[in-house]
Parts: sequence; C-alpha cells; structure tokens
Amino acid sequence: YDKSSQTVPFKAGLNAVDGYLWGHAASKSNIVVENGEKFLVNWEEGQKTGFFLDQRRNRELVRHYAKGRTVLNTFCYTGGFSVYAASGGAVEVCSVDASERAVRLADENMRLNFGEEYPHEAVAADAVEYLKHIGGKYDLIILDPPAFTKSSATVKDAYRGYKDINLLAMKLLRPGGRLVYSTCTFAPEENEQTVAAFLQTHPDFVPETVQAPWFTPGPDGSFRIWPHKVLGEGHFVAVLRKVGQEDLPAAPTLGEKLPKEWTEFSKKLDIKLPAGKAVLFGQSLYWAPPEMPELRGIKVLRPGLELGELKKGRFEPAHALALWLREAACMQTL
Repeated sequence: YDKSSQTVPFKAGLNAVDGYLWGHAASKSNIVVENGEKFLVNWEEGQKTGFFLDQRRNRELVRHYAKGRTVLNTFCYTGGFSVYAASGGAVEVCSVDASERAVRLADENMRLNFGEEYPHEAVAADAVEYLKHIGGKYDLIILDPPAFTKSSATVKDAYRGYKDINLLAMKLLRPGGRLVYSTCTFAPEENEQTVAAFLQTHPDFVPETVQAPWFTPGPDGSFRIWPHKVLGEGHFVAVLRKVGQEDLPAAPTLGEKLPKEWTEFSKKLDIKLPAGKAVLFGQSLYWAPPEMPELRGIKVLRPGLELGELKKGRFEPAHALALWLREAACMQTL
C-alpha cells in the first residue's frame, strides 16, 4: 500500500496518490502481532502506516517499568504503549489522545489483548489540556508527543511546548514513579536540552539508567535509538524517576509477610488480627480474609481492611483501623 501523498513534499509536484500497489485487503483494519501483543492496524486511514513500528523498543521499555503501576499514556494514538503497560503488569491504564477514532482503536486493542474486564480508561481529549485539569496521581506517565514543529524556524516554540508538558506531567507523578519522555525528532533543543533544563530545575527527579544494546546513552540519562542500529526512523527517550519511595510491588500482593513497622505498632497496642492475610498495595497495608482470591487485573476500591500506610521507619494507622479496634486496644478514648 503506497501512502506517499502524506509525506512527499508538495513542491516535488509528483501528484502522489494513495493506493494498493499489489493485492488488496478485505478489511480496513487488520490484526498484526508485535512481541506477542495484538494490534488492529488501519494502514489506509491511520497516521502514516497506521502503527508506529519504530517505537517497538520504547514500548518494551514501558513494559519493563509497568509492573504494579497506575499508568497514564498521553498522545496514545492507538494504544501501543497502553497494551505493553498492561502486558507488563500495570494495575490500571488511562489512554489519552485528541483523536476520537484513535482512542476507540486504543480501547479495541486493549480489549483484543485483555478482554472486557481490564481497568482501561480511554479519553478523547487534548492531552495538554487534560494534564492541566485532572487531579489523579500516577506511578508511570508516558509522554510521546507529536512533532510540535516542521520547521527549524519554530524549534524554540517547540522546545517550550515540550518543556511545558513535562512540567504538567511531573505534578501528577507519585514519588517513586517514572516519567518516560520520548520523541521522534533529532533536534537537541527538543530532546537533550529539554531533559537537561528539566533536571536542573527539578532536583526531585533523577535520570534512570537503561541497559539495552539498541540504546545509545546520551547526557543526563537520555538515550538515542539510531536508525542504523534498529529498524525505524530513530527515536529519543529519557526515563526520569521522581525521588521518593522505592518501586511499587507488582499489584495488590496477597500473602505478604507483615512489615516490621506494623509489627512494632501493633505490639504496643496489643492488636490481634483475625485469620487472614496481608495485602500490600504500594505503601498501603490491608488485611484480607483468608479466602481472598488473586486480585491481578481486578479494579477494587479497597482489597480488605485498611490498616494504614508504611512511612519511613514508622506506621501511620488508617481511620478504618481506628473504627475497627475495640476500646480495650486503644491507649486513649473519648
């Protein structure tokens, strides 16, 4: 299928027309498989080839970081990063794109791989405006914006645009979370310089070291994917970690050993829990009935009785625990 009309310079005067050079397709959308993940691809009406194959290495990178995380995929197009995040063990994924058709296809791709029950939210909205107005917090945010300029004369404006979306995203990231910033350009102003300026003004972020043969390390923890090393046009990517708590567990993890913070706290109050098992979700500790099934892929408000939150060297009890405790277990009562 020749799709040159969208990419050939107008001044070339070639009068390119899109169409099949050989054969035909019975359907506009066809299923392709990449690293075991399925995607509906519409090469007739979608952007460029209908699927950005040259992002496959970055999608693998996202899958590596997704385990146990709540993920926001901005400029998601048809949900490539979203599918890989869910495949990597993300507990929840939100996909945002300005194109309603792209967002519908992203939702279809998620259902194609994970069924109807996976907690995926598909939002058709301008990603920049969406970042300004949502109040949620995420453990992994993917910024893969389109090119903000097609001309060297407006690179400075593009640089400001990339800088702004990084600033918006970092406010929505939980401590210990990762920000994956990727572009398909080679302009250092939009890539290395954007990351360097961000790190200089935000000491609470540090670059993450990525080990892979196809990544060429650059300054400030950024990486280049050169087209002569892998199939594709080449990309830039940086992974920035927000300083704070350590990596989150894979999911609400059943059967965890009770942490020492809780053990010390409960010993002081002589708290005896009924038969059950610990559920650790991030830094929040819950107590679930012994028959509680595996929760992976299930969206729940609370996986059990909320005991409290693990802090640095101490345990902060939850209000739910106070309501559950008998009066005899309380040091002070009103």
